Amino acid sequence: MSFEETSADRNVEIWKIKKLIKSLEMARGNGTSMISLIIPPKDQISRVSKMLADEFGTASNIKSRVNRLSVLGAITSVQHRLKLYTKVPPNGLVIYCGTIVTEEGKEKKVNIDFEPFKPINTSLYLCDNKFHTEALTALLADDNKFGFIVMDGNGALFGTLQGNTREVLHKFTVDLPKKHGRGGQSALRFARLRMEKRHNYVRKVAEVATQLFISNDKPNIAGLILAGSADFKTELSQSDMFDPRLQTKIIKLVDVSYGGENGFNQAIELAAESLANVKFIQEKKLIGRYFDEISQDTGKYCFGVEDTLRALELGSVETLICWENLDIQRYVLKNHANATTNTVLHLTPEQEKDKTHFTDKETGVEMELIESQPLLEWLANNYKSFGATLEIITDKSQEGSQFVRGFGGIGEKKLIGRYFDEISQDTGKYCFGVEDTLRALELGSVETLICWENLDIQRYVLKNHANATTNTVLHLTPEQEKDKTHFTDKETGVEMELIESQPLLEWLANNYKSFGATLEIITDKSQEGSQFVRGFGGIGGILRYKVDFQSFQLDDLDNECFDLDEY
Repeated sequence: MSFEETSADRNVEIWKIKKLIKSLEMARGNGTSMISLIIPPKDQISRVSKMLADEFGTASNIKSRVNRLSVLGAITSVQHRLKLYTKVPPNGLVIYCGTIVTEEGKEKKVNIDFEPFKPINTSLYLCDNKFHTEALTALLADDNKFGFIVMDGNGALFGTLQGNTREVLHKFTVDLPKKHGRGGQSALRFARLRMEKRHNYVRKVAEVATQLFISNDKPNIAGLILAGSADFKTELSQSDMFDPRLQTKIIKLVDVSYGGENGFNQAIELAAESLANVKFIQEKKLIGRYFDEISQDTGKYCFGVEDTLRALELGSVETLICWENLDIQRYVLKNHANATTNTVLHLTPEQEKDKTHFTDKETGVEMELIESQPLLEWLANNYKSFGATLEIITDKSQEGSQFVRGFGGIGEKKLIGRYFDEISQDTGKYCFGVEDTLRALELGSVETLICWENLDIQRYVLKNHANATTNTVLHLTPEQEKDKTHFTDKETGVEMELIESQPLLEWLANNYKSFGATLEIITDKSQEGSQFVRGFGGIGGILRYKVDFQSFQLDDLDNECFDLDEY
């Protein structure tokens, strides 16, 4: 894979390999019927085909009938896969075939073949009770290519470092005038000539750097180190003649005692720590740029599954940012009541437990499952068709952690800041507390429902046999739950029957869409989030229109325990 496909594309391929390795390492089979075959670049398909034919003959002599048939079946599968290729791909070929045993104890056939994202210089054929992934793991070693420019008064050297391989791309010498002790007018003339030669030297270095480190209008290196024994490197980094595309790639300026190849080796040693942290730095810059868009309120950002996928479909996403452990599953369901379109759902593990997601709301009939896969896997396979780049991030950096937790209060500040503005301007387009918020939700007036992630209120649905027409819905804090009178009919004193009990936030997460609202779950990490939790009980909303809560007839409600009719 060439660098022109961008480092982001390479990171996506690395993520795919990581995921594949994880699933292959977990797989186990009976006997030795799991084949791992790796063919390096420039090897011959004909040689491998002959080797497999010989192995087939050898496997025919296995005494155990079950194991013999399994091994022969696996070799046959590999042979069929191999027939799909007329020659070994440029980066080599990896094939895994065999019968594995699932967690349920059932046998399942696995047939995988692919060209790695970079050359795999390993030749392997193994029959075992597991797949061998060591060569794939070796592919994941960080192989970013870094550029080096070493400048001193005698000349410049241009090189690259990739993994443990260093390469000198180009070098040239220069004859710069030395400082001298002449006085008078000669001093000015010599100083001018010296500055002119120096300027030309820096310009030539800048031009050669562009020729070597820019391909197809993009940098072909992940980062750039400028090294030198004088201030040439600083002058180059600040020069207008230096390509701005390379200026953004500068990782570090290092002082070295030598020029040429000795200086190159010294620069590699001095920059080692910075190079090790380059992915970390790139992640910080990427998410920092995202946070800047939010804090400046440019409108050129999106967050959350729904808004992000909508923007993706519109083709408006330039850079798609996803956490490497994003735990959301994508479902494609067929609704036989409406055969014209399929239903696509994106569910968290918690939402997957609610089986109503998989039934038609009008008929109550269960929909047919067409496809199910992790959302990140689907995005990794499809992001290019939307014209976007995909950046898969970790939560190791502070910025990455903030992004995963919900912008660490940045998006949160903006949201709650807007909520506080509605209150301070007394627009009437806001609500807070369980009672008013749920009333507004029932009216369909809530645009954005805001809830604290640790909202500790339980929702109870109770059946009152003295009044069988309606159920009673209560929303109680842990303190209120201790008072058992909440669970008895006030007129008869008879205990009501518990029909359902779940955390209010869980219920809201499953039902907010039916009220036409969006749900924002916040933390109390930011000052604004903490203020919202302490001042408004951790639940409130921004309304579409002004609501006069005083006009509601609430006399029949127990205000202390938020007793509401079920919606």
